[in-house]
Amino acid sequence: MVRAPLTAGTEDGVWVRLASPYASNGAGFQFLPEVGDEIVLGFLDGDPDSGVALGALHSSARATPVEAGETNAIKTMTTRSGLKLSFDDDKKIIWAETPGGRKATLDDKAGTLAFEDQAGNKISLGDDGVVISSPKDVTIKASGRVAIAGDAGVSAQSSGGDFQARGLNAAVSGDATAKLEGGTSVSLSSGGETKVQGAMVMIN
Repeated sequence: MVRAPLTAGTEDGVWVRLASPYASNGAGFQFLPEVGDEIVLGFLDGDPDSGVALGALHSSARATPVEAGETNAIKTMTTRSGLKLSFDDDKKIIWAETPGGRKATLDDKAGTLAFEDQAGNKISLGDDGVVISSPKDVTIKASGRVAIAGDAGVSAQSSGGDFQARGLNAAVSGDATAKLEGGTSVSLSSGGETKVQGAMVMIN
């Protein structure tokens, strides 16, 4: 429903169809203008009852979401609530972001795929591997088995707190050697039988 100079004096305006770069059965490119937007109208065969909305216009009253640059590198799609999908042709970056500060970035220049949120949690995938960082806790849960494997090794450490590993049955083994060490003390205990076994056992 649009109001145009030719419908001045009519209360409701006229109904027009919306032109789209892709419109198919149950599929298409759907971005309707907002109430109060300025649009360009065309009329099939000059018939005022066959109006078509050809596009929308920015103006001084309805500014663009980003300012155009000399290289015309930035292309964006921004909704009225601030949801944004942006493209940078110079840096070859695509990013999607919400007004709440959640962001996904595909960056060919840096060679990374990154996710971050307003709380400072980040996941980065790149040539150097995968990095997960958080200013708070990181929890991994699965209804099935969780397996962590690394061809060059696996390292788990806590720089400022305790490190715990627990299960119904727990096993620590090394194909070459296995070492259990404590900077202050080491305690080995069991509610049942305790075995220490080896081709040679040395206790010092």
